[in-house]
Amino acid sequence: MRILIELPTWLGDAVMASAAVEAIAKHAAAFDARNSAGEFENERDFSFSSQNFGSVTQEIQIFKNSAANLSDKFGADGGVNLTASERKNQNPQNLKKDAREQVKIVFFGSFAACELFKAHPNCERVIVDNSKKAKFRLWRLFWQARELGKFNAAFSFRSSFASKILLYGARAGQKFIFQKSNDGAHQVQKYLKFVKLALNLKRADDELKLYFEPRKFDAPVLGLNPGASYGSAKRWYPAYFAQVALHFKDEFKIMIFGGAGERDMCEQIERILRENGAECENIAGKTSVRELCENIGGIGQSGGIFITNDSGPMHIAAAYKTPTIALFGPTRFTQTCPWHNENARILHLNLACMPCMKRVCPLKTHACMKDLSPQAVIQTIEREFIKKREKINF
Repeated sequence: MRILIELPTWLGDAVMASAAVEAIAKHAAAFDARNSAGEFENERDFSFSSQNFGSVTQEIQIFKNSAANLSDKFGADGGVNLTASERKNQNPQNLKKDAREQVKIVFFGSFAACELFKAHPNCERVIVDNSKKAKFRLWRLFWQARELGKFNAAFSFRSSFASKILLYGARAGQKFIFQKSNDGAHQVQKYLKFVKLALNLKRADDELKLYFEPRKFDAPVLGLNPGASYGSAKRWYPAYFAQVALHFKDEFKIMIFGGAGERDMCEQIERILRENGAECENIAGKTSVRELCENIGGIGQSGGIFITNDSGPMHIAAAYKTPTIALFGPTRFTQTCPWHNENARILHLNLACMPCMKRVCPLKTHACMKDLSPQAVIQTIEREFIKKREKINF
């Protein structure tokens, strides 16, 4: 069984899609096991829904009409012109034999999303989408998909026109593309619903799943994550993070998280801490996606706490059940809060302008984050984590 999956662009969305990716992999593996036992005549019996998930053909008729002009690259049947050895590898009988041995998934997407799923046990390869920087981007996506060989199915967790081109080019028996909705459900539920309908699944495990082992720390860690890639409106202030860290500097080892583009705010926190006699480890821009997951997962095992904006690292913390203070301002916390993390506490105000879903505060006040005080975070940590831990130890 061979499957193509286009992942969501953002790191956090990719984490939230992990339960749905697991559902695809497990369903394919279950089919393979039954197929090996002779329950099906061929791989076409792989269960799919007959429902239409984002028609690919209607919106890209121009590509269909001009495909005949690609004879130098494609055969008459629309397939890539392969060498003799390549044709042997793409033989349906060989694919069937491989599918019985192992489900193979090709992941396509942003660098961060691909790094996250590189460790998936069924990963055949990851392909980072660099097409935005290329000329004739849509043609390049089409060609990339054709050159990947045959798939039993192709899924896209995106809903863009470019994703439709990618799926149109994919040589897959069945193709499904995610459609955005405003039903108010959590994003994890939306991704799962998409896959369950596509595969005719009545139920599927809804737990997030990452495959990196947590790091072992020698002391409880207070993790600070001041960044958020979507925009400045989602970010709590560096001085606020520093104030909380200074309050707990004698109880935790302090670690500052951030991407390469977030170094300035992380260095600002580090400077405030050191000026006030607090040691810290600033790893902003110094870690891979794997190391980011290992560190965040290790915080929970160390007895520590992760303080974060609504961001990709917040969802990584949810996957590891890391104790978390999640700070929300302009975004809908009901749809993107830490999923199934009983160790997370969400802090937010209730202003009339929330949630605006803007990258930058349209009112120029940023009250949703500015008025969310460090003292509120300190009190929550003391009440929900430290005092409860003391009672358990007593």
